Amino acid sequence: MDERSWNSRLRQLAMTLWIGGQWLAGWGVAPILFARLDTQLAGELAGRVFTLVEWLGLACALVWLGFYALRHGGAGLRRGEARLVWAMLACSLANQWLIHPVIERLKAVPVDAAGAPAQMLGLGFGPWHGVSSSVYLLQSLLGLAWVLWPRRRGD
Repeated sequence: MDERSWNSRLRQLAMTLWIGGQWLAGWGVAPILFARLDTQLAGELAGRVFTLVEWLGLACALVWLGFYALRHGGAGLRRGEARLVWAMLACSLANQWLIHPVIERLKAVPVDAAGAPAQMLGLGFGPWHGVSSSVYLLQSLLGLAWVLWPRRRGD
């Protein structure tokens, strides 16, 4: 097997792990947890699973982008397929380091000093959870687009 083929296979493996893990966590594990467990426990466990998938995604994105750059050069990182990976990575980073910390803060302090539901940037827990879910859905759809993206053999 030549270097080009190994490069392609490693990138395919990285994306399979990332997209498959994301779909399994969001559309398989989380619904089962919420159907079977207390909402608070299910949310805590689902959050841990999502965090694991986000870290896996970060590693897989770096592997994919690194090997893609080796194969196609830096200019290749601006191609359509690479743009999908960049967009998925942006979704992961936004959810993990921007949105989830806000949700955790709102869960830790459910009411403010006046006894009203805590808010961050004018939104409470529910809307922030909706933002996170929307970003996750977008990332899942980007993953589907990546899976369906036409490729040449060995590319």
